[in-house]
Amino acid sequence: MFIYHFNRMIRSRILWIIFAVVIAFAFLSVDSCYRNPGGRSGAERNPNEAGSIAGESVSYDEYDFTRRMLASTIANLEPAATETQIWAHIAALRTARDLGITASRRELVDRIVNTPDFQIAGAFDRGRYEAVVSSIGLSVPSFERMQANYIVLFKLMSVITAGATASPMSIDDELAQYTDTFSLRYATVKNTHADEEIEVTDDDIADYYERNKANFELPDRVQVRFATLSATNFTDAVVLEDADADAQDIYDTDPSRFTRRGTNGVEQLTFEEAKPQIIEDLTLAEAVHVATTNLSAFMESLGDADADQFEARAKMRGLTVRDSALFAYDTQYIPGVESAALDEFRSEAADLDVSRADSLYAIARGNRNVYLMRIVTNDLAHTQPLEVVTNTIRPLALAEKRIELFDADAKAALDSIKAKMEGAGNFSEAFATACGELSLAISSNVTFRLADNKVDDIEHAREIIPAALRMKAGDISDPVKINGGALILCLDSRTRDDNPDSSFEVASTRERIASQRAQTADSLFFAEWLLQNLKEKGFTSRVLEGLEAAGPATDDEAEDD
Repeated sequence: MFIYHFNRMIRSRILWIIFAVVIAFAFLSVDSCYRNPGGRSGAERNPNEAGSIAGESVSYDEYDFTRRMLASTIANLEPAATETQIWAHIAALRTARDLGITASRRELVDRIVNTPDFQIAGAFDRGRYEAVVSSIGLSVPSFERMQANYIVLFKLMSVITAGATASPMSIDDELAQYTDTFSLRYATVKNTHADEEIEVTDDDIADYYERNKANFELPDRVQVRFATLSATNFTDAVVLEDADADAQDIYDTDPSRFTRRGTNGVEQLTFEEAKPQIIEDLTLAEAVHVATTNLSAFMESLGDADADQFEARAKMRGLTVRDSALFAYDTQYIPGVESAALDEFRSEAADLDVSRADSLYAIARGNRNVYLMRIVTNDLAHTQPLEVVTNTIRPLALAEKRIELFDADAKAALDSIKAKMEGAGNFSEAFATACGELSLAISSNVTFRLADNKVDDIEHAREIIPAALRMKAGDISDPVKINGGALILCLDSRTRDDNPDSSFEVASTRERIASQRAQTADSLFFAEWLLQNLKEKGFTSRVLEGLEAAGPATDDEAEDD
């Protein structure tokens, strides 16, 4: 089994390498690419302009969409690094557009219907698709737009990196990890602090709080009470004029939208087959409009009614009413709100203000429901005070103390072993003698070769083998954490087999490694190109100007706080 896990680890390395390259690229300064627009006054600027690429306006909508598309990559980056990522990808997508690189509807459909997460029993399932997309906090149109952008970026990367290659030497080195024979011993340092009584003082808690304040920051949040009106209440009353003609127009606009999974793969529906669903969607869309009009009239009648009056009157109309928890304006899921309404729900909630009579209510629409919300409270961004999070910090500070104490023990043991072995003739015996003098348990000799696929019986194989692969003969490893302690490895020998036996598929492994290495080279090259492309085009950013204008707090401001 371990060879299976190792193979998975090696395959996933490309993902981590690409991620690391992107993160490294993100930390490059935007200064060399950023062009200050100079003396443009606020009156001269488009209020919906986030900035520009090569002099071409970029709207806040495009900027924010790109930010959300990169959310998992930029989540923990500094503001300037975040800006670099966002603007570089906007610039890349503009370059792809100029080159005529696009994602066809067929490519998008194939990407989605062939995604296992969207399938049931091997067949694409629309309901599962919508549920999965909703679970990550996106509407279906937003998700599909992001997927189209990913397809375009992949095509662009293929064009840019067409000549990238992998070094034969680097392939040989990685292949050797499978075919080399490793021989080692290890000493065990026990963790005596895991169950030790350790005092966590108020000073420890305060120190932890100061070092990790960012973990206790809360963004702007809002809580609303909202009533839900189902559009299906009005579908029977909806009358569609020229329904057949409208359905035909929708079908003709993009027939590839209407598919099903058949015995021969994805099949396109004829108009007559798709027509009932199109009519149903048109009817529901009109019902949403009717429901919105209905709730708008109700909202006008409420005036400045408080939350309790709103709830009582809504329930009298047969509406379902519930309270949200406090949520941030970019939260990915709000219980009771369908995914198609989430973007508008969050946007409208962000404009509510409990202190203003004209900003107490708002309406958000989904595909099946319409929501009337009433502000309950606003909670401005702030760092939670120490007294509020003390009980949260205490176990964290205790765990940190235990780790620090054990790390110190393990480092002291390693330093002592190295000092005792210095100048010794027989490396393996010197290691055993040093460990014995420190009363550390030492293993018998461990020999393995990954190509033999016989490593499951090695104790602590999952910890030992990845560490050993990075070592040369005569190396002593840093402490390798295991449950209940750490291991210090001593690699006696590492023997290369230049002619591995045929039981191990050298050719296929070499081919896979070469492919992974090429992808790594592609990623490095593309990361450099992204930054160079941004630099050549140049950009202005009103967001970045705001960050620069805010700047760090001065000493006087800090004293005022």
